[in-house]
Amino acid sequence: LFRSTDGGFRFDYVSLPCGADKPDNSHGYTEPTLARLPNNDLLAVSRVEYHGPMRVMMQFRSADEGLTWTAPEICPGVPPVYPVRKIPVVNEGKTHLNAVAVSPDLVVLPNGVAVLTYGRPGQYLAFSEDGSGAEWHDRIAIVPEHSLFGTNDASSAMAGVTAIGDDEVLLVYDVRNYQSAELLTPANTVFALRVRIKVA
Repeated sequence: LFRSTDGGFRFDYVSLPCGADKPDNSHGYTEPTLARLPNNDLLAVSRVEYHGPMRVMMQFRSADEGLTWTAPEICPGVPPVYPVRKIPVVNEGKTHLNAVAVSPDLVVLPNGVAVLTYGRPGQYLAFSEDGSGAEWHDRIAIVPEHSLFGTNDASSAMAGVTAIGDDEVLLVYDVRNYQSAELLTPANTVFALRVRIKVA
């Protein structure tokens, strides 16, 4: 974590949110995202470069402006992924998923809801209604996981999400070889999706 107090002209080192140690059977943490929670804590979520049988995303939080962080924990409510394709197809010469649970992006809405997107396989949105990140609920598959006879179910999973209103986010994501009645030939396509989140 680096911080600037002069509009980005200079950044000073603050801390390493994930700590100096990496999880077993891994190359460490990559692709982090960071957000300030309604209680003013900082929450970081990161992909893990695992070589173990199950792949997970991890999160860590700070209550002192990033000076110290809790020990990394598996994102509660985000299921682990086994990195072998469930169907006998070859995608670009590979029969397995080298990297899964990738590219998390995190935003907290003015209404207090925390929204997490991540992908591979598929592209998902998950929600923490109280904005704490203590549990992620109501996962929505924006791009479904790849299936043998499926269409529009392959993505780079490099999505981004941002708040555009008190209760609304904009998710930008891609679909490989997207097919529709309007497209004569399948094409790699980028989408922008507005999602409104109401807390019951």
